[in-house]
Amino acid sequence: GEQRQLLLQSDLQSVEQALESASRAWWLAHQDVEQQRIVCDQRKIEVKEQEARMASTGDHIDEARSEGLRIRKRLSGIHEDNKNLEAQTRQVREDLVAAQDYLDKCSAEIKHEAEIVAFLSSEAGALEAKRAADARDLALSRQACLDVEASMRSVRDLSMRFCKEKEELSRKIEELKAEEQRNSAVTSGLRRARNAE
Repeated sequence: GEQRQLLLQSDLQSVEQALESASRAWWLAHQDVEQQRIVCDQRKIEVKEQEARMASTGDHIDEARSEGLRIRKRLSGIHEDNKNLEAQTRQVREDLVAAQDYLDKCSAEIKHEAEIVAFLSSEAGALEAKRAADARDLALSRQACLDVEASMRSVRDLSMRFCKEKEELSRKIEELKAEEQRNSAVTSGLRRARNAE
C-alpha cells in the first residue's frame, strides 16, 4: 500500500511537471502571437505609408506596387503564421484541459488509495489486537491446564495415600478381630474350666 501510494505521488508529480511545461509552452506561444500581431500592425502601418507615398509619387508607381505586393505576400504569410499559432494555442489549451482532467483523476485515485490504506491499517491494528488477546487467552488456558494437571497429580497422590492408609487400617482391624477371637476362645476355655471344677 505504501509503495502504491509512492508510485501514485510520483505520477502526480510527473503530471504536475507536464502541466507546468505545457503552461510555459502556451505562454510562450501566446507571447509569439502577440509579437506577430505587433509586427503585423507595424507592417500594416508601413503598407499604408507606402501606399500614401505611391499615391503621391507617380514616378515610382510600378516599384511601389511591386513593393506593396511583396508586403502583402509577407502579410499573408504573417496571417498564416498567426493562424498556425492560434491553432497551436488552442491545442495547448486543450492539452491543459486534458492534463487537468488527468490530474483530477489521479487526485481522486490517490484519495481512494489513501482511504483503502487507512482502512487496511485499521483492520491490521484490529487483527493485531485480536492476535494479542488470543495469545493472552492461550497463555491463560495453558496455565489453567497446568494448574488442573497439578491438582490432578495432588488428588492422585492423596488418593494413593488414602488407599495405603485404608489398607493399613483394614489390616489392623483384621488383626484386632483375630486377636479378639483368640481372646474370646481363651476366655471361653477358662470359663469352661472353672465350671468343670
